[in-house]
Amino acid sequence: MKYNKAAIAAILSAVLICGCTSDEGQSRGTIGNIEETTPTAAPTEEPTQAPAPTTEPVNPDPAPYGMMSEWDFDFSSGAGGWGTSLNVDKSGNFNGYYSDSDMGSTGPGYSGGTVYKCEFSGRFTDYEKVSDYIYNLTIGEIEYKNTPGTNAIINDILYEYTEPYGIGTQTELTVFLPGCPFKDLPDGFVDWMNYGRFGASSSGEYYRDYPETLYFCGLYNPGDDCGFSSHNNTGKNSQYLINTANLPGLKNVEANIENDNTYYYVDESDGSLMHIENCCFKADPDSDISWKEDEFVDMCLDRTGHHPNNGSLSIYGKAYRDDSNFAKYTSVNGNTSVLASWTQGSNEDTGWYIGIFSQMMGAYDNATGTVDRGYAYAYIIYLHPDYSPYSLYALQCYISSLDFAGTPDRLSSASSEDLDERASSYAIVSAGKDPDHIEADLVELKTADTQGLNDPYEPDTDAFTGIDQYYTTYSLSDDCPVYVTFTDNVFDTLLSHDEFFDRMSDDPDGGLMYLYFNKNGEVVFMHEIPF
Repeated sequence: MKYNKAAIAAILSAVLICGCTSDEGQSRGTIGNIEETTPTAAPTEEPTQAPAPTTEPVNPDPAPYGMMSEWDFDFSSGAGGWGTSLNVDKSGNFNGYYSDSDMGSTGPGYSGGTVYKCEFSGRFTDYEKVSDYIYNLTIGEIEYKNTPGTNAIINDILYEYTEPYGIGTQTELTVFLPGCPFKDLPDGFVDWMNYGRFGASSSGEYYRDYPETLYFCGLYNPGDDCGFSSHNNTGKNSQYLINTANLPGLKNVEANIENDNTYYYVDESDGSLMHIENCCFKADPDSDISWKEDEFVDMCLDRTGHHPNNGSLSIYGKAYRDDSNFAKYTSVNGNTSVLASWTQGSNEDTGWYIGIFSQMMGAYDNATGTVDRGYAYAYIIYLHPDYSPYSLYALQCYISSLDFAGTPDRLSSASSEDLDERASSYAIVSAGKDPDHIEADLVELKTADTQGLNDPYEPDTDAFTGIDQYYTTYSLSDDCPVYVTFTDNVFDTLLSHDEFFDRMSDDPDGGLMYLYFNKNGEVVFMHEIPF
């Protein structure tokens, strides 16, 4: 297997720029004269255990109406100003409102335009349980304030009374409770959610970012292929930020969920040289990440006690959404998010922080005309300079795999996998004989430290070992996260073993990856090197 020297040089340059060098040669200079020293957070009490995984939705009522009553449903494409809203009570009664307007549609007596309108109420009279998270509902009664098909001119505006768009004349609907596996959602429902809940625009394209499970309550009209999303109306948090893969070498040391379902989780390495905080708290009344992203990050850092006073804070938000390299960090399942990095500490104890901050708005209050600012989420990774297993780029890959979830059972990022701090290496990787194995040649790269800061980065022939030697087969642990940079969809950085196997099978020359091993020689974490 031969590799073009210029191509390898380009890869190495990008690696050094990204700060992803080999563990032995990682360069960590001091960051000025920083007075404040902020050690890693240590638990003040005995380590607590994370809650046991939930297998069924939190629904105290025998019917799905109890869960549905906690959500305000909306059907809209997000464009054109039209929409249908729907509310359900615990007994299965519902009411709603549909409106649309065309101010350019005028005529005799209605120069002010045309409004399409429907106020309705009704009752679900039956339901069928399909699974723990899916119920089919029967509309037994529905009434309209104004008879569909009639009209009236009021104050120079023509009101056309219609049936509620999204429901129409259908009598069968389907509800998906929070926590429903994404694979169980029909394509028609997902297509409607693509407009605002499951993706984001970047670099002039729209990218999908599907969650593993539904993180809100969904309502679907299969007859007309229409899907309603929803916002929680209980005043309690009901959506949780999780990482879809756990990180080897961490243990959960704190797991607190409050009465309003806000939470604070901490996972740490041995010696507390690395830790991950995953927390949710009530957002300030004037916070709005979409319009005040800098102020929003300041609020999150103040709440978590991580606000640096050394000027090192860098925020990557709106200005970076036009750069596909940042698309996966500035949106979580289509929800606006902000990436930030900073340092704390002094001299050789300077530690690096990287965090993603997000917000889930609450329901719109028709009475006051305001939106509940909902809850803020902070997912923060701290890395001490003496902790060698993970490079900054590895953690940047890891933090790109956040999802919102409808259940709280995966708030911890800890893994059962141990990690040998000395067992990590670059490798040229190809697909093995099955998805649970890889074929790899270990590679040693020169770094700025070993070569000298003023020397060109292009390696000489002694910079690599094993490229033309025999491949060694390595097994992947069951929950080994695999991060790949070069995919058609920039959000799809975390691949399953099968997806990775399929991708590498199409590339017989393999790719430059960074491998992390446990003490048994299994690969427990791996990521592709960008160039």
